[in-house]
Amino acid sequence: MSLPNTSEFTSPAVKIEQHLISTYGLLLTREHLAEVLQRKLSGLTYELGKSESTLKKTLEPATLKIGRRCFYRAPDLAVILAGETSE
Repeated sequence: MSLPNTSEFTSPAVKIEQHLISTYGLLLTREHLAEVLQRKLSGLTYELGKSESTLKKTLEPATLKIGRRCFYRAPDLAVILAGETSE
């Protein structure tokens, strides 16, 4: 008896996470995030700079600040992109 193909049962968040990690690594820069979201870097930077931005609040759980730079954790970002947040 063989085991079922596990890729059929993989959640969308896991597939997105695997793609993000294989393409960008565990931490994404703002440039990578703009590419993933298919937005211009300048527009994304403007949107994330606003204090009342819904996008900024949505991405907050995935954000990691190191000095002045912001990085985005691939596993947390995958959950957000898959729409599996618990909000």
